[in-house]
Amino acid sequence: MVIGAEEEIIVPHEVTSIGNRAFYNCKSLERIEIPNSVTSIGDGAFSDCSSLTDISDFVIPDGVKSIGEQAFCGCSALVDIKIPDSVFENWFKEHPININTATKKQLERFPFLSEQLVENILYYIHKNGPMLTDKELMM
Repeated sequence: MVIGAEEEIIVPHEVTSIGNRAFYNCKSLERIEIPNSVTSIGDGAFSDCSSLTDISDFVIPDGVKSIGEQAFCGCSALVDIKIPDSVFENWFKEHPININTATKKQLERFPFLSEQLVENILYYIHKNGPMLTDKELMM
């Protein structure tokens, strides 16, 4: 059950998981409030929500431990969001990768990398050679 209008949705505190493709292609969805009770966001949960600009004041709650593949794919209006460290820790344990040798297809599997970021990473490595520290990812 979801409470709210099409433009804004408030997920109830009883919800612990946002399922695969739960809000897929909700073109008019601009904002969603996710409570701390949510521990997982499924594959493609918000895919193609092209008007989505705000998720819980740009912060995914610390309770979220996993975000599925392409969860935010096609969210072209979403420009800034904080993802809890626990998501990254779990993701990399399940999907180890050498970013210096990764292909475009491998990088696109990361739910938190937009198409533009994937292109930027590949260009940076092509131009400058292998990344030596994680600080280079922030460039």
